Amino acid sequence: MTADRTPAMPHPHLHDQACRYADGVATPEDVARLAATLETDPAARREFLEILNLAAALDDHASSIEGHPPRSLNRQSRRLPPAAAAILLAVGVGGLLIGRWDRQKASPPAVAAVVREIGSDGAIGDGSVSVTRPYELAVGTLELVTVTGVRIVIEAPAAFTFESAQRLQLRRGRIAADVPPAGKGFTVVTPSGKAIDLGTSFGVSVGAAGETEVHVFQGEVITESEQGRRRSVRGNEAVSLSAEKAKHDVRSAAFIRQAEMPALEAGFAAGQMMRSREMLHALQRDPAVIAVYDFDEPDLPSGPFAVVQGRWPGSKAADFANSGDFLPVNIGDGKRWPHLTLAAWVRLDRVRNSYQSIFHTDLWLEGTGHVHWIVSPLRTIRLAIKGSVISSEAPKPPNDSDSAATVDRDLERWLHVASVYDSDRRTVRFFFNGRFDHESRLSVAPPATLGRGRFGNWTGQERRLSGRIDEFVALGRAMSDEEITALHDAGTPYR
Repeated sequence: MTADRTPAMPHPHLHDQACRYADGVATPEDVARLAATLETDPAARREFLEILNLAAALDDHASSIEGHPPRSLNRQSRRLPPAAAAILLAVGVGGLLIGRWDRQKASPPAVAAVVREIGSDGAIGDGSVSVTRPYELAVGTLELVTVTGVRIVIEAPAAFTFESAQRLQLRRGRIAADVPPAGKGFTVVTPSGKAIDLGTSFGVSVGAAGETEVHVFQGEVITESEQGRRRSVRGNEAVSLSAEKAKHDVRSAAFIRQAEMPALEAGFAAGQMMRSREMLHALQRDPAVIAVYDFDEPDLPSGPFAVVQGRWPGSKAADFANSGDFLPVNIGDGKRWPHLTLAAWVRLDRVRNSYQSIFHTDLWLEGTGHVHWIVSPLRTIRLAIKGSVISSEAPKPPNDSDSAATVDRDLERWLHVASVYDSDRRTVRFFFNGRFDHESRLSVAPPATLGRGRFGNWTGQERRLSGRIDEFVALGRAMSDEEITALHDAGTPYR
């Protein structure tokens, strides 16, 4: 694509036209002249965008100062509110064209356009997002781009309203924003405070009760709580606005970001959701099935964890974030299984140098054969069977029944993990995204024992998991390599 190198030309009337449009006093002739200028002249578009961006940054900073006087749109101030940027949709957002300029006073101006809409059942309607209009996203995921170039991914369930192109009110839900220099000053307002961008990439999560966390992936954000406390939050830091908590590690996988959206869109369009459900139904008919959880059951056991959207629009996943978050289950009624396959879709945050439990039985300390399926401090997947002993002749890693690959290569995406235990062959085989990774050999391999257990945290402080689990399968037989591959290929949300 060839860059636009049209020489810049002066536009002495552009600023006055833009200001009159923003103030709502432009005549139809004024609007027609402005539209014609922007549609035909790249230099005019650049000048208009520069005026808009400067005004947006100044307005957002000024609005945080108590008692700041209302802005003026006279030619001396040269300040234009972000709402006026709706005209830019004619030329700057996804090739959209705005017709019917004569209706600009009758309808709220559009401030963003839908780039991708995955399973949201047309929540936005005509594909453009208007200022002051409240939106409810019950299912699915949206990717929007504002007139200032801010890319926003919104995951259901969510409720939001654009107060302007540079100011988003988020009443509930999770969003991730990638802000270019042109969008500096973009602000997310929540029931617990607000986050003011300083040129960055960040996420904001608002729970059902209004509790708010801000996570900065890169750059810097200024947060302000309802009580007026301000903080500078930088890359790989997060803060709670509602609880005034100290900074903590960012939960990057808690947010779907723009780079992931094309593959999710392609997978959904290709029918992966239906293939996944067909595979689950087939597994539930397998005579060796011990448990299949897709977390969509209305009678899901209660516990200290959050229920969020899973891999598919409208589906559910268990989300673990805080110390003590877990989901209690009873799998296998204490029976012993010489052969065992465990498989799950997980979405892990940055992995700590400590154990994180995917699934474990509660009676580990009381008997041989109990199972702990965990992420080790080495970032490997470990299937620990109480009483088993690694073979002295086993290839590396020799420390335990661990995978060779690590989970941090696939952070911030859905990852399929599987482990196959065979006490007769005295082996544990590991798989990532349906592909064989490593086989651990054991000198002692008792049958596995399942029963009362948990997903997530083990004892309230230990083996704290940070991330989501969506779909867990336990079979009392050793699945073949081909079956593991088929399980992944049917269940992946990507294509």
